[in-house]
Amino acid sequence: MKQLEQHDIKEVNGGVLYVGAYLAAHALIHAAGKLNGLRNNINKSLGSIYGDKNPGSAGGSNR
Repeated sequence: MKQLEQHDIKEVNGGVLYVGAYLAAHALIHAAGKLNGLRNNINKSLGSIYGDKNPGSAGGSNR
């Protein structure tokens, strides 16, 4: 009976660790997505500012 109780505790701890790791990964993915969105916005802004001078960049009119 004592062995079974120890096993249950290990399983609960494992579950908590798993949920914690999942939440941490989810938060990281969310943060990375936000950063990526910001970077895309910055790139678009830069493209519209410098696009006419650099045909290679996004937003360039003279290709």
